[in-house]
Amino acid sequence: MNTLFDQPPTLESLLARIEADVSYDPNTGIFRWKINRGRGAKIGNIAGTVKKKGYRVIVINRKSFYAHRLAFLFMLRRFPTDQVDHVNRVKDDNRWSNLRECTNAENHQNMPMRAENTSGVQCVSVDSKTGKWRAQVTSFKKSLKAPRRATVSEAAADVPLLRARMGLSHEPV
Repeated sequence: MNTLFDQPPTLESLLARIEADVSYDPNTGIFRWKINRGRGAKIGNIAGTVKKKGYRVIVINRKSFYAHRLAFLFMLRRFPTDQVDHVNRVKDDNRWSNLRECTNAENHQNMPMRAENTSGVQCVSVDSKTGKWRAQVTSFKKSLKAPRRATVSEAAADVPLLRARMGLSHEPV
């Protein structure tokens, strides 16, 4: 805390402290220490550690920050209002071009293919009654289904059309 009355730091003072401790390269997504902090945190070393779920966390002034959220602070001078999506799904790839601010629903549209998927194409499955392939897109508990198709590739062609009809702007990787 920064005052006698334990007021939380302002965004400006927090940004100044963070910028004093680390640098960010938006082309590589790498944060590097500008100060020596003991043990492995030496000037020029990559800042933070990759945690169990795959996200890089950087501790500054005894507070933990996700690196992707710090990237927004460095680039836009603010934290993201909601979530940050790693477009290529690599949780430690914090290049500015790989990050996008999004809602929870938008972030879930960029999830990896489910393990039980048998088509090899996201949003396409076989209809067990007919043996034909069908595209289905779901968002906000609303589903749109395309007609059944003879091949996976025909059903896959329906996915972008269904996504557009639902107003989903981001194509999954």
